[in-house]
Amino acid sequence: MSARSLVLSLVATVLLMSPDVSALRDEIQQTRPDDVPAAWGDLDTWSRYVPASDETEVGLGLKTAGAKTTMLIAFSARMKGQSPSQPPGEVSIHASAGVSGNARAARTKTLKFMLPPQSGVVRTGSRGDTGGAVIDLSSRLGSDDLTPGAQVNVATVRIAPAEFLRIARCGKPTATVFGIDVAFRPDQIDAIRAFARQILLKIPNPEPSRD
Repeated sequence: MSARSLVLSLVATVLLMSPDVSALRDEIQQTRPDDVPAAWGDLDTWSRYVPASDETEVGLGLKTAGAKTTMLIAFSARMKGQSPSQPPGEVSIHASAGVSGNARAARTKTLKFMLPPQSGVVRTGSRGDTGGAVIDLSSRLGSDDLTPGAQVNVATVRIAPAEFLRIARCGKPTATVFGIDVAFRPDQIDAIRAFARQILLKIPNPEPSRD
């Protein structure tokens, strides 16, 4: 082995043994191309059987619109067996700036879902404003760069089905992805609810429109 190869081998070994890098590696593995696409189109769906773990993976990809850009959000879940009969134990949320994202735009490691207040319920915030609940997943978010203040391009988090249902069941959720405020179109909200049913989570059917 040459001296250069030996040095590279030692550096690789040290990096892999580092707790921070190991954690980052694990998080990046959650968004491998064989788990979820690196980028996805709006309303993309996928379903595949994974023989190695005897699981069926189901996913939904969305392109959500902000004021000046779009941010990608995907939901995925794995259920036991080739013909699942039980809901998943967790739901993964993947966020991406996309392959065409502005490299100069500031992106922070944040992911929040803002839920509108329930019908007939008004909540008053600390500043006197009214609104619904906020599901802040930022502290649990694993990203492609864990350095404080780093530019984030890809991130993922696993949440409990009950948390996902809060998002799916509410009327018109909005989100903050990497510091960018985005909104969901009605057809995207419908797709989220359809995804919930596909992974066997109980969610009411939409009420028929009234003319």
